[in-house]
Amino acid sequence: MNHPKIVLIGGIPGVGKTSIAGEIAKALDIDIVLSGDYLREFIRPFGDYAKFSVMSRSVYDAWTSFGERNRENIVSGFLAQSEIMNAGISAIIRRAVGNGEDMVIEQLHFVPSQR
Repeated sequence: MNHPKIVLIGGIPGVGKTSIAGEIAKALDIDIVLSGDYLREFIRPFGDYAKFSVMSRSVYDAWTSFGERNRENIVSGFLAQSEIMNAGISAIIRRAVGNGEDMVIEQLHFVPSQR
């Protein structure tokens, strides 16, 4: 069985994830490149649903779903967004593996414990 190449790229905003993803895809001859920015934008219209409301905000403001600005709420906001993003990314990876599709996925919400 031929296993697809699936490359995951994570990092903080502004470090060049999207640029690196494009270069890796080109080098490995991979046609599918998914950007976390676009995946988040796709989810935002569903922000009226309680669990997804945290996605209506940028990663910088996700803490506002949890109250005042403090370390605990900043982490909670990030992890809440990560839970949603990583559930979706996991589904995408399962489909890619099932279909034998190579892809590069870049996003800032990779949390190993959620994989």
